[in-house]
Amino acid sequence: MLFLQIGYVAPCYERPDLIVPQYKKPSLLKRISLFGTTKRPPQLSAAEQLIQHSIRKRATAFVDARDDLETKIGRLSRRLNFLMTESDLWRDKFVTFEQYAEKLSVEAQQLRAKINKEQREAKRLSGLVTLTAAEKTKLQNRKVFHFHFSTLSSNFVGHRAT
Repeated sequence: MLFLQIGYVAPCYERPDLIVPQYKKPSLLKRISLFGTTKRPPQLSAAEQLIQHSIRKRATAFVDARDDLETKIGRLSRRLNFLMTESDLWRDKFVTFEQYAEKLSVEAQQLRAKINKEQREAKRLSGLVTLTAAEKTKLQNRKVFHFHFSTLSSNFVGHRAT
C-alpha cells in the first residue's frame, strides 16, 4: 500500500484488492429464508467504496460550485436590476435636461432677436439724435447769422438815416 501514500494510483489490474469478486446467486433455501425481511444493501468492496466516496465528493463539490454560482448570479442579477433602474433614472433626467436645453435655446433665440431689434432701434435713435443736433446747430448758426445780419442791416439802415 506504499503506492497509495505517494500519490501513485495503479490501474485495477495491478491491484488485487480492487478486483471485484464474482457475485454468486444465493441458493433457493437462502432466498426463501430471506423472504419478507428487509433486504440489506450488498456490501461494497474496497474499490467500490473508494469509487462511491469519490463520486460523493465530486457531487458535493459540484453542488457547492453550483450553489456558489447561483449566489453569484443572484448578486449579479440584483446589481443588474439596480443598474437598470439607475439607467432609467438617468435617461429620464437626460430627457428632462434635453427639454430644458431646447426651451433655453428657443428663449436665447428670442432674446437675440429682441437684442438685435433694440440695437437697430438704438442706432436709428442715435442717428436721429445726431441729425437733430446737427439740425439744431445749423438752425442756431442761421439764427445767429440772421440776428447779426438783422442787427447789421438795422445799424446800416440807421447810419443812412443820420
